[in-house]
Amino acid sequence: MSTQTIHKLSLRAGTADTSIDEKFKKDLHLFPTYAQGVAREPDYAFDAWLPRPDPSLHYEPLTDFEHVDPGTRVPDPLTNPLDELLKNAQTAEITPAIGTEVSGVQLSTLSPAQKDQLSVLAARRGVLIFREQDFQELSVPDALDWARYFGRLHIHPTSAHPEGYPEVHLVYRDRKSSFNYEKSDRTNSVTWHSDVSYETQPPGLTSLFLFSSPESGGDTLFVNTAKAYERLSPEFRERLHGLQVVHSGHEQANYLRRDGKRGAHSALLDLPEGARRHGARLTPQAERPFFK
Repeated sequence: MSTQTIHKLSLRAGTADTSIDEKFKKDLHLFPTYAQGVAREPDYAFDAWLPRPDPSLHYEPLTDFEHVDPGTRVPDPLTNPLDELLKNAQTAEITPAIGTEVSGVQLSTLSPAQKDQLSVLAARRGVLIFREQDFQELSVPDALDWARYFGRLHIHPTSAHPEGYPEVHLVYRDRKSSFNYEKSDRTNSVTWHSDVSYETQPPGLTSLFLFSSPESGGDTLFVNTAKAYERLSPEFRERLHGLQVVHSGHEQANYLRRDGKRGAHSALLDLPEGARRHGARLTPQAERPFFK
């Protein structure tokens, strides 16, 4: 789901001298995270969600749209106690700046008013954790219908998805999977990024449904980029204003389901003048040198 951004954009089309099959095979080798699928596993509880790559698929480029956050329907969103959502819930802040765990709420059964307040809480706290949810019991269409309440769903240009549902972006590993670190020249795997920042309108809200995972490992970190920006000195913040940087999906674009893109964003999150600033564009996975 995406929020509106304003920045310059240039398009990058695939090379004409490389066949789809060749690009697909190359992508499987270099970026198995995105294109690889798996054989059907009849006994696997979440078989319907498994990625099914199809190199012949192609989608039209995403068009720009005006996004209206559901949270704007909540009266006094900065101070509202969000009683519709939290009246029977317990909350615990994970850190002062970001992250709240909420218990006593079943997301799939929320009313429209409660979903509006959920959007406000996500904007306040950045990351929300809900345990004991029942999304694994929903069909793929039902899960997508739930997510569409919050905005238009994003279609990733390269990653494999469940058959017929390109709006689902999967993170899947099994014992036959290869991992990025196996082909990396680094000794650690910590890489900060802002998802698909090369898009005209990068996603503004992501719903992560965890169906199955090991008991340990796979740590993921989140950062409050508004706080990070606020803690910079006034002089350093001033240096960031007016800067632009190119964000490219080049490394992911060997196999595309729609046109690959590069976007020239501001160094800060593209927001209207006077809005709270975020240093969210500092993402080494996508940024490329840009001289103007």
